[in-house]
Amino acid sequence: LGALLLRGAAAERGSLAAWWRALRREPGARLMLLVSVAWGLTLPLDKMGVELVGPSRHALVLCAGIAAGTLLLLLARRRVGGLAIGRRGRLLSLLGVSILVSAVALVLQLLVIRVALVGVVEAVKRAVGNVMALLLGGAFFGEAVGWKKVVALLLLVAGVLLILVR
Repeated sequence: LGALLLRGAAAERGSLAAWWRALRREPGARLMLLVSVAWGLTLPLDKMGVELVGPSRHALVLCAGIAAGTLLLLLARRRVGGLAIGRRGRLLSLLGVSILVSAVALVLQLLVIRVALVGVVEAVKRAVGNVMALLLGGAFFGEAVGWKKVVALLLLVAGVLLILVR
């Protein structure tokens, strides 16, 4: 319900039928559904990988796969120039911070899925991620944070709590 409200906040008239029509018209809706399914598969697959080879080797394979996939995509689109970082210090700093944050997040996730249920990890990760996305989207990008988004976010967090208390 929370996710429906988030997307429904932008739909005309705010009804469920209007939300559904807007979702079907949205050019990236089907692709986003595939993205959601793919991300939903990652944690169970990560847990299997960590159990088979350990967190260090699994992280290495993940990072190598991401790098190879990105390079292949750039080559296929003839945009290898996109790899050029440039001379701007700010860009290099941002890239460095992004890599560091991603590496820490990946290592912590791989460690926690060894001792926690995948569903619990995913639920907590999504709840915290949604809160951070709403807060940081407003702070860094000036994205609107209206009451519908706050209510939707509270519903998502409540759903996580329900998962945790089973």
